[in-house]
Amino acid sequence: MVILAIILLTIFVISYFISSIKYGTIFKGIDRKEHKLYFLYPISYMFIQIFKLDHYLNKNSKIRISLQSIYLTSRPEGIQRLYWCKKVAMVLFILISFQFLILMLGLNSMGEELIKEGNYIERPEPGEGRARVDLRVKLNPMDQEGDGGAQDKPLIKDLTVEIEEEAYTYEEMMQAFQEAILFLSRDVLGKNESPEHIIQNLNFIASIPGSSISVSWIPENTNLIRSDGTVMNEDIEEGGIETRVTAVLTYGEEAINYEIPLTVFPKVYTEEEILSRKLEEELEKYSEMSRWEDKLYLPSELENYNIEWKTNGGKTEGTLMTMGIVTAILVWFYSDKELDKQMNERKKQMLLDYPEIINKFTLLVNAGMTIRQAWYKISEDYKKKTLHNSLPKRYAYEEMLITQKELMLGIAEYDAYEQFGRRAGLQPYMKFASLLTQSLKKGNRGLSEILRYEAKEAFENRKEAVKRLGEEAGTKLLGPMMILLIIVFIIVTVPAILSFNI
Repeated sequence: MVILAIILLTIFVISYFISSIKYGTIFKGIDRKEHKLYFLYPISYMFIQIFKLDHYLNKNSKIRISLQSIYLTSRPEGIQRLYWCKKVAMVLFILISFQFLILMLGLNSMGEELIKEGNYIERPEPGEGRARVDLRVKLNPMDQEGDGGAQDKPLIKDLTVEIEEEAYTYEEMMQAFQEAILFLSRDVLGKNESPEHIIQNLNFIASIPGSSISVSWIPENTNLIRSDGTVMNEDIEEGGIETRVTAVLTYGEEAINYEIPLTVFPKVYTEEEILSRKLEEELEKYSEMSRWEDKLYLPSELENYNIEWKTNGGKTEGTLMTMGIVTAILVWFYSDKELDKQMNERKKQMLLDYPEIINKFTLLVNAGMTIRQAWYKISEDYKKKTLHNSLPKRYAYEEMLITQKELMLGIAEYDAYEQFGRRAGLQPYMKFASLLTQSLKKGNRGLSEILRYEAKEAFENRKEAVKRLGEEAGTKLLGPMMILLIIVFIIVTVPAILSFNI
């Protein structure tokens, strides 16, 4: 995983510089507040061009129409390019971030490599306590002559090895030993009342707190109980076997034994578990043999197996790689959902503004203005308000401003109003545009009455829309209200229940 992360990061860095030189000028002057990942847009655009994604992406007419409606432009090509580059940039940012985390984790693991020269681990210094190391062992079968010929598939297993610290001197050991005896006599029994009546697990501590005294557990019969308390009860009598487990408190070469009688009953073990037990016993033997050395050598053979030792790693890097890919996919599809959300907000805003627009238009036409003059008046009033008061953008009025510019450029009124209704994409505005175009064809007779009726109907629809929005807001409050109700219920009932128990 680390090598893959290095390769991907190298490709990204090279591509970043090439794209900045080739496409950097295309994205100069964009709004950096809206496009926070603008520095990744050149490389995003380059990947879109390399993999021929622009032809596929631009086929999405829904995205094109939505962008055209939200950004109010008749030529959405540039907006589309920014939109797709923004999506690709988010995906790239997530993937590169996860690759960087994988690389840092891998480099950190390499810097702290535990297995030296493939066959030993450095012990902790005196006073640091024992260390736990996760290893992955690979046992390669060999023939009876030991020439390395394969007999079967290799066995790969994860192990946790405990490495004891270097031994103290005899004088230092004796100074702390008495305190360890007192502590163990109280703590080793755990929840049991006495050594003569053991009904629950003993407290198999690994070391005495506050000292460097370690505790190991030596069974009377190694075929029955391991030092960590695991029972290896293969081929024993049905009635069980009485045995003893000795807790050995070690501090250098001195030790005090504490014996616990136990009865072990049969249990069937798999061949792999038997082999694992033998391997751990071999590790314990090697540990005792190198007690006074600063290295713990690991066995290279076990019965008919070669042993290969490796640090147990790679799981975290694989998880990060998977998380990065999944997150990138989710972000890619979520950005389209965000665009749909903006379109819904646009729709709600335009429907709320429609009664106000139709009412203004009706008043101006009744005052004697032509359709074009009324349109100009409403558009200019909105433009003045936004310039002086910095009001938020209103999509319906912005569409009217676009139509005003088209009329000023010489487009026929009939075509301009028809395009206005088509761009709005909502039934009330399409009906309004249809009324205006019919008036241009047949004359203004009866237009005031039709507009007055349309304004009245629009206000009724707005009332219904506002009522519906209020109901939606009330529904959203049901969740917090239910939580508050549950909290109040708990506050009231719990003291009453407790008082009954007392």
